[in-house]
Amino acid sequence: MSIRKQTLGFGFAILALVALSAGGATAQTAPRPAKSVKPDAPKLGVHKNPRASSFAGQLLSSLKLIRAGKFDKWIATRCHKTKTCYNLNSIRSFKRYNLPALKRRLNGKHSCIGAGNTIEVTRIRSYGATMRVYIRCGKTSMPRPFRVVYVGKVLKHLRI
Repeated sequence: MSIRKQTLGFGFAILALVALSAGGATAQTAPRPAKSVKPDAPKLGVHKNPRASSFAGQLLSSLKLIRAGKFDKWIATRCHKTKTCYNLNSIRSFKRYNLPALKRRLNGKHSCIGAGNTIEVTRIRSYGATMRVYIRCGKTSMPRPFRVVYVGKVLKHLRI
């Protein structure tokens, strides 16, 4: 089989296929991208005693760490390393200002964690991989937004 200029507008691809079918070199396929891990989809409503690996369970455990004052453990496990806790100054700022303010809110009368380990997700807005999750904190107050993203199967906070 001879190779002539019979590309018909497909260019090099036709020539390569003709050469391969004639017994030329073997085709090498590009490696497939790794499948993305799809964790549980977030759901609206009241979540009572959610599983630890679920979306609501991870959010609840994160808020419990802050309520208990375990800021170092929260930073090590729940803070996004490249977007939120990226250097010592940002970590120091979170420990000094953001986390104590949220701790006061979680221990006050308008706590985001209800009785019996419940959490109420009122709204979820998706921006690509990033989600903004609104949690009801108290019966009369407006829902509070948290910006989160999955890193593997772990929920990480971008803003609190």
